[in-house]
Amino acid sequence: MKRPIRYLAGAVATSVLLLGLGPGTAHALQEEPPGPAKDYSQVPQPAVPAPKTVAAGMRITFDDYVYFGNQCTLGAVGTDAAGRKVGITAGHCNPVPDKEWNPDNTQRLTDNTWKPIVGPAVNVHTTTNDYPVWDWRDVGAGPIGWIRYVSVDERPGREYPINKLDYMVIEFAPHVTLSSQVMTAPKYATRTNESGEQVLDYSQVVEPAKPWFTMNALYADAAGNPKLPPFGQTLCNAGAITNEGQVQGGTPTDLICGMVWSTADGVIRTSAGQLGGDSGGPAFIKGTGTKWAGIVSWWAPGANPVAQWAYTSAKKILDHLNSWRDANGNPMTGNGFTIFNG
Repeated sequence: MKRPIRYLAGAVATSVLLLGLGPGTAHALQEEPPGPAKDYSQVPQPAVPAPKTVAAGMRITFDDYVYFGNQCTLGAVGTDAAGRKVGITAGHCNPVPDKEWNPDNTQRLTDNTWKPIVGPAVNVHTTTNDYPVWDWRDVGAGPIGWIRYVSVDERPGREYPINKLDYMVIEFAPHVTLSSQVMTAPKYATRTNESGEQVLDYSQVVEPAKPWFTMNALYADAAGNPKLPPFGQTLCNAGAITNEGQVQGGTPTDLICGMVWSTADGVIRTSAGQLGGDSGGPAFIKGTGTKWAGIVSWWAPGANPVAQWAYTSAKKILDHLNSWRDANGNPMTGNGFTIFNG
């Protein structure tokens, strides 16, 4: 769910309901890197990073190359029991050696010095800053944080949906400020590529990102404990790529929504579709004030032809996050997660 994709009419599953915080319809767009060859040179990083604000719905990446090959969406931001600023996204976003361009995990491309970035091992609490995370739209500002924990990734034998616990914990850098304000994507100009197709030109912002909605509470019971949505509720996806397509089409506050069919094993199966890059993005139950209910995980075909999309519930994530201990009985970064309200 994390590679660059093309927006195509009908790319989202059938039986998906397009709901708006305003009226509108989906639109067909494309995305690709500029030029005939992908540029894998690295973006210069500042000696001292500038202040940065992060929020759910933010598009993130796990490398600092000019051509961003790895992209996902932040699902929730908050603080843990130790007061650290943390974020939640999908575990399968963990960067692994690229199977298409780097089949033996060591080969370099012939036209430059690019080599794959590989993330941390799964189910390990990582306390070093060896695995940075960047704001996809502002890589040149420096890392916004570092991966601290991954439940599962896409290394052979662990491809989703084999392991249904799909989340990652990010600890944000000191210069980062948290926000509950979810923003729309910017609107970009388009250009004609070498094949004569109209694609987005990310170097040309037509309209900046705008405030969309706030996500400052957890979908929970009366006691404040995270809960699973019941059958028949409507779940909505605020993934970064889905929203980017809506912004380009002139309906920036529309959402992809669908009925909740089941919540077995803490995984919400629904007809609310997803696009590549939405992974980890926030989901909420329509009519609950956009309270965080889960994150985008994977396409999950099964016996029910309309429940084709899986979301890892906030309950499943937090139950595991708050109970996890290492061999010495120590909790991980993120333990005691409280969603940010401000």
